[in-house]
Amino acid sequence: MPGDFKNRGDPDRPRTHAAAPGANRYFTKVLGVEVRNLKELVGRVRQPAHDPASPESNPISLTNADLARPKPKGHAFSAPGWLFEIKYDGFRCLAIRDGESRMLSRHGGDLARAFPEIAAQVARLPEGTALDGELVIMDGFGHPHYENLRARVGLNRMAAVARAAESRPATLFAWDILYCNGSDIRDHSLLTRKRALKETIARAGLILPARYVAKEGEKLFAETVELDFEGIVAKRASSPYVAGITHDWLKILTPGGRAREQKRKARRH
Repeated sequence: MPGDFKNRGDPDRPRTHAAAPGANRYFTKVLGVEVRNLKELVGRVRQPAHDPASPESNPISLTNADLARPKPKGHAFSAPGWLFEIKYDGFRCLAIRDGESRMLSRHGGDLARAFPEIAAQVARLPEGTALDGELVIMDGFGHPHYENLRARVGLNRMAAVARAAESRPATLFAWDILYCNGSDIRDHSLLTRKRALKETIARAGLILPARYVAKEGEKLFAETVELDFEGIVAKRASSPYVAGITHDWLKILTPGGRAREQKRKARRH
């Protein structure tokens, strides 16, 4: 829950990243900067790339409270007018570029410190961009590995963060764009936003568009069951982006996804 920082591996738990000799090699090689500690790296990522007074750099007033959330549904379905996305097993992430770069978890915690390789990609997005998606670490078989994510946010020292960013880099699967070129486009249809998303992240590297199909929800669900993925999310193609639980987003879990969700709920209690 928000403010509860007792559990190791909580993405909302604040961390202190101490300096370590030689720990900046990854950041120099991949991000093109030399830093003494992770705090300095995050500070550089947040430096405005343009004049803060310019229209393109106006602050985007979004928080985790603005995230849309799907309503659970028991069975997969197929229907015209709906898009069906893979549900990734990771951390929800609201990525914002508005003069500085931010990565917020679903509880409002800062994800940039634990995943500087993604923060650097967010810093390269066009000004006035806000993305909604899932932060994921894939295993050697192409499956999302939730425990690797938990291990990443449990790291304290910069050297360990740097090694993990190089050996187990994360990917941000973006499924929606809320702001584009400084304009709030949440009132536009999902299909329109999908097109804007594809154009915005075309060269974003570790930020990829989440896979989706039109109409054929049952077929995509069968694939996720076979691959033991988390499940799918059905979204009405004509729908705007609405904060909170919405009937236009429906979450459908596979048997494996339900089992993992129940296990995590039990661990939190």
